[in-house]
Amino acid sequence: MRIWTIKIGEPLPGDNVRLMRSGMITQELAARGAEVTWWVSTFSHNHPDKQYVGEPGEHRRVMNDVTLRFVHGPPYERNVSLARVRNHRALALDFRNRARALPKPDLIFCAYPPIEIADEATQFGAEHGIPVIVDIRDLWPEAFLYVTPLPRPLMRLALEPVYARARRTLAAATGLTAITDPYLERGLALAKRQRRQTDRVFFHAYARKKLPASERQTAEQFWRQQGLRFEGDEKIACFFGNLSATPDLDTPVAALSHLTHPLKDNLKMVICGSGEKLDWLKDKARGHPQLICPGRVGQAEIRVLLDRAHLGLLIYPNRQDLLPNLPNKFGEYLSGNLPILSTLEGLCGETLVEQGIGAVAPSGDPARFARQLSALLTDEQLHQDMVANAERTFSAQFDANRVYTAFADHLLEIASHRNAPAPHPDGAPAR
Repeated sequence: MRIWTIKIGEPLPGDNVRLMRSGMITQELAARGAEVTWWVSTFSHNHPDKQYVGEPGEHRRVMNDVTLRFVHGPPYERNVSLARVRNHRALALDFRNRARALPKPDLIFCAYPPIEIADEATQFGAEHGIPVIVDIRDLWPEAFLYVTPLPRPLMRLALEPVYARARRTLAAATGLTAITDPYLERGLALAKRQRRQTDRVFFHAYARKKLPASERQTAEQFWRQQGLRFEGDEKIACFFGNLSATPDLDTPVAALSHLTHPLKDNLKMVICGSGEKLDWLKDKARGHPQLICPGRVGQAEIRVLLDRAHLGLLIYPNRQDLLPNLPNKFGEYLSGNLPILSTLEGLCGETLVEQGIGAVAPSGDPARFARQLSALLTDEQLHQDMVANAERTFSAQFDANRVYTAFADHLLEIASHRNAPAPHPDGAPAR
């Protein structure tokens, strides 16, 4: 069975790299015996220096049985920019040209966004009778309405051609998958159809991996050099992510001024990552001894901190496009049995409360953040209960072994039935 996966913005297989959603699905499909081609971009915006990681038209073998195929586009500095739009258009055009010269697959699994390459994938599938599953991971183009300085009605009008392409893409897909139920419902609304068997929700999931003793020892030494003790009354709250304009770093940093003793003396808030706000964060750390900013860290350091920390921080603003989301870090923290303190309300906050695995302190309220931080870290019985609930929730819903096994089953079932409901050439859903 021949399958194409398309995702241009994830870390690629290599040393000390944690595969994410498409990478793990690709790996699982290959392990089942499928001949998998993973289409990726020559330019990586996830790289600390935003640089090229492949050559135009290059293809290489990875993970034993997977072929990476590189499509090319111009570089860009800012994630929200016209330069990024140009990059996505160029990638889609390059995919169109290169795809036509290859043996046709039995299934295409394409991440959404970006819209442009997903549009090309669904058109290619319609032309050749290939089922295409579009995986909704972000609410594009809706998200652009909340990151622009333009008045929202004006921006919505300007985005109408993008909305039209999104509607065409989602309507033409054989099936939609999504990271949450609200995301799937938004996709179906744009596609203007009802849910069917080829539409499913699969949460972002995380793979627990046991570290070799030598790697664990080296990583623990790294954290001790950063100021962690891993003993006594020390309480560790951690965050991993891109330190761009999106995470709400202001609320947790401001909350440090609201802490009272003894937590104020025992807390270490470890915020890991690189990006435009790292220098700002390091400057704040000079006035807050509780704050540790090591920059970007490797997978061994992340695993050790997940195992040693007491609390995970989900620090995002309450933007309308983020409220229906369960971020990737949700499952990541639960893999370490960590209770979660979130500034993001919506689905994330509701799930924390319903599952008994954390609390919410809305973005922009540092005093409340400090109170919740104190409650979660100083109430021993509450913390123990949430640790147990985190373990249960992870095993049931966010363990990559369980989630991506089911995900691969879903894709292989569709691929094995080429006569399954196919998209109509004009983009209307099949009947």
